Amino acid sequence: WVAGRDSVVGMWSQAGAVGELSCGGPWMATMPQALWPEEGSDARAVVMGDFAGPVLGDRRQEIVFIGQNLKREALTAALDACLVREDELRRRGRSAGGEHAWKLGLDYLEDPLPEWGEAQDYVDEEDIVQEEGTW
Repeated sequence: WVAGRDSVVGMWSQAGAVGELSCGGPWMATMPQALWPEEGSDARAVVMGDFAGPVLGDRRQEIVFIGQNLKREALTAALDACLVREDELRRRGRSAGGEHAWKLGLDYLEDPLPEWGEAQDYVDEEDIVQEEGTW
């Protein structure tokens, strides 16, 4: 999840010196319910297993390092340097989102990555059923 890109998944894949950072499509939390897996299905259970409540939905960070002689302290320091710092946040009043609301809407931060589009850019228009409160 890249700060300021709340509707799409950021995917980082790397093997040795060869790496790619790209868009992995939309977060399910941004998709109209009509496009979700059927209620009661195994696919729906997988989606809901990643949900962290109504504000964040399935937005999250997941990272795995596989290798030998990894420098854990250096990796941790490099990743910690990527985190949004409190001094970078614009002060906003408490919102209905509660404790996690500050994690959304950080699109004012400098973003050096190429444009990926928004969630609706990854869905065929004929598949979208307009519902109140969706795109």
